[in-house]
Order: sequence, then structure tokens, then C-alpha cells
Amino acid sequence: MNIAIIGATGRAGALITEEAIRREHQVTAIIRDRTKLNRDIPFLEKDVFDLTHSDVFPYDVLVYALATWGEHLHLREPLMRHFVGLLREDQRVLFVGGAGSLVANSGVKLKDSADFPERIQQIADMGQVELDIVRESSLTRWTYVSPAERFLYEAPALGQYFFSDDRLPVNDGGDSEISYRDYATAFVDEIELGRYIGQQCSIGSEVSYS
Repeated sequence: MNIAIIGATGRAGALITEEAIRREHQVTAIIRDRTKLNRDIPFLEKDVFDLTHSDVFPYDVLVYALATWGEHLHLREPLMRHFVGLLREDQRVLFVGGAGSLVANSGVKLKDSADFPERIQQIADMGQVELDIVRESSLTRWTYVSPAERFLYEAPALGQYFFSDDRLPVNDGGDSEISYRDYATAFVDEIELGRYIGQQCSIGSEVSYS
């Protein structure tokens, strides 16, 4: 497949890029700063706000792995609106999402749980805004891929992951976690298999990383 990855130098984006290349897909990185790209692959150096229809049309699949933080968190909404507005209705696109919008065992969204950490509340709320933009758009072939509650950057790839729908993925031990590497592998599985088109899905690990 011919895949373009927006945010290919971020934590999740870089690992998704690596996995897609390993599977011999043709990958183009769409990035703001080419100096952060550590692979010799085609790239487009452009801010998302400057992207046009012609920049995103040539690809079989688009991956949106862009995230802003801190004082730039508020940019996520206009960035998402601009990006979604560029796409054809039938264009295949997958989004790296957050866990806050998933439904917990209590029946409420994780971000609305009584014990949800206040320090990441705004991030989770913004993730819900981004998901709502996608859901309310005219896109028909989108997938919003959320990680488990604990998204572990330093943890290894164990290869024992599972998919769920918009419910928080919890394994038999009661843990909801996934490493970035296992998430990236599962993410490319969804690119190839397309089992959750037009919906949110989530990825969890069947075993603990500790």
C-alpha cells in the first residue's frame, strides 16, 4: 500500500512508520521538520495547516498521528478540522487516538470517571473533540485507534495484543495497558485488514508488561 503518515516523527507515528516499512509498504512522511526524520524515505515538509487537497489525494491510506501539547494543545481542534476538510469522503484514513473517550467498565467514558487524573483531563477532553470531528464529518472509511488506559513508551513489544471496540480493553488480569510498539504493530494490522472501518477501536495487551 501507498501510505502517508502525518506526524511520522512523533512517538507513535515513528513506530507506525517503522512497522509499515518493515512490512514493505510504500511510506511517505508528512512532517514539519525534516531534520527529525531518521529514515531515508520520501517526505513532504509542510505544516498541516498548509496542506492542500493535492497533498493528500495520491495515497491509498492516510495516518494522522499528529498531537500538540502544553500551550499548543488548543491547536488540535483546528488542525483536525483542517485535515478532515481536505479528504475525499471515501478516503481511507486512520487516526492515532487517546483512551479517554473509551467506555470504562463503569459504563461511563474513562475521561469522565471519578478517579480520572486531573493533570491529563484537558488532553482527554480534547481527544474527545477530535473524535467528534471525525464522527460528524462526511468521511466513510475512517478508523480512530485508541490505546489502552496505560500507554507505555518504554515497554517492549510482546506481540500478545487484542482489539476491542469503543470499550476500554481490559485483559484477564484486570489490566488495561499496551506498549507503543505493540500498538504500532496492531495499528498496521488495522491498516491492512480494515476490520473497524467507520468506527473507534482500541488495543490492549493480553499480558502484563511488568
